[in-house]
Amino acid sequence: MAAPSGSDDGTSTSASNPVTGLLASQKTLSEAVGAIKTVTVTADPADADNATAIVSATTAASSDDKIATVKVNSAGGFDITGIAAGSVTVTFTSGTFKASVAVTITAAS
Repeated sequence: MAAPSGSDDGTSTSASNPVTGLLASQKTLSEAVGAIKTVTVTADPADADNATAIVSATTAASSDDKIATVKVNSAGGFDITGIAAGSVTVTFTSGTFKASVAVTITAAS
């Protein structure tokens, strides 16, 4: 007798290679006030069945927009702009997956 779909025999109807996490292209970033740097986000594993959907649904937020802002760019990456000297965390979220970058903004030289 065949095992019902979704059983422990590996015949589950869900994605056989699902995303298990979200990765930012870097863990730390340092830039001067006025500078813009781009961070990209990928699914882990990158070849997961639902990787494209997870990455496209990613949003980003700065812990303090007075120090650094973040917005999605036309290429799908995220531009982080230094506003004032200080440190923030930029968090990327897609569903239950999260990744973050520790950002340090230095005074413009």
